[in-house]
Amino acid sequence: MKLIIFSDIHGNIYSLKKALQEMKKYNPDQYLFLGDMAGYYYNQNECIELLSSLNNLTSLRGNHDDNFLKALDDDLLLKSLVKKYGKSYQLLKENITDKSLKYLQSMKDYEKNNIYEAYHGSPNNYYNEYIYPDNKDFKIGIGVLEEIKKRKVGTRLLETALTKAKQRGITRVKASINKKNIASHNFFKKNKFSRISESKEKIVYEKAL
Repeated sequence: MKLIIFSDIHGNIYSLKKALQEMKKYNPDQYLFLGDMAGYYYNQNECIELLSSLNNLTSLRGNHDDNFLKALDDDLLLKSLVKKYGKSYQLLKENITDKSLKYLQSMKDYEKNNIYEAYHGSPNNYYNEYIYPDNKDFKIGIGVLEEIKKRKVGTRLLETALTKAKQRGITRVKASINKKNIASHNFFKKNKFSRISESKEKIVYEKAL
């Protein structure tokens, strides 16, 4: 599956049009928008209309989209958002069409399927958390391999992730795996990963690619 991921449009219709022109050249099977149509720039309604015309688009809600929806019935919140981010929120409230509003309201908190998980923020906070490479709970394969909490990671997914890591020129992969996930441990042993540390619940593997 060919997937194109993008986010944080913030009402910039000019950049969005140019970006979509480039994206369409790749003829993707699916577009994945990670949120934030609202905020900052002034052509937010036009951006919503353009994106909603894509048949193969999955849209997630971002923190600014959520802010706007909450501010529709909260004048004090709207006033504070305008003070912090400028007039874009007020203009969107005045100009948004019923169709665009329904689309914003229908945007998902997250996307989770048998291939990937996606969030504007993180699994812990869908809208407002930043994830950095040294984050303890998410440090695995420099963002390529992921240990998804409360879910066993299948070896087929690990094989795919390892291949992608090599293709991207990543030189070292680190993975923290729950001890109960026997299949994944066998995968790392088979692929000659070094076992570098161990806790009560997890074993950490590392390998130079």
